[in-house]
Amino acid sequence: MAGKTTTSKSAGGRRKKSDEPRELAQRVSGDGEVYLLWRKSDNALTVRVVDTCTGIAFRIRVHPEEALDAYNHPYIYAGLRGIDSWEDAPLAANAFS
Repeated sequence: MAGKTTTSKSAGGRRKKSDEPRELAQRVSGDGEVYLLWRKSDNALTVRVVDTCTGIAFRIRVHPEEALDAYNHPYIYAGLRGIDSWEDAPLAANAFS
């Protein structure tokens, strides 16, 4: 299948390196860290927000034309569009975990 990237998990259940999201942008704002992530396998863009005080994080899938707005204003975007996933992030969390 030319032009189509397929992904699978390794025997240990971990994602292959080719499926790991790439950090396009990262910033710190107050008590939060905001990441704009892109995954090559399905061309998905995600904004991830981590509250560094509580360790709670959330992710929002975004369309390419909305990516910078969502990155710059993630709480407004989350309120308007909803949150795709919540997670407990270790306080020393990696953006990709």
